[in-house]
Amino acid sequence: MFTLTGSSRFVIDAWKNSKTEVELAEIWNEIINMVKSDNFVMPVKAEFKLSEFKNAISAAKDKEPGKVLFSINE
Repeated sequence: MFTLTGSSRFVIDAWKNSKTEVELAEIWNEIINMVKSDNFVMPVKAEFKLSEFKNAISAAKDKEPGKVLFSINE
């Protein structure tokens, strides 16, 4: 278990600061291997132009799984 101390305002900072360099390297290695695996899937629910940000926010709020992406090449 870890606690927030000092200037760590975000939980991820406190968690990261509680790990050794070796532990962080092992964690990153595991994440990279998962992403590189053929089993890794990240569903995309919808893609919007930046000008359609209100529709993107609505889509992100619904309960259906998947990422909402912005296309920057309008």
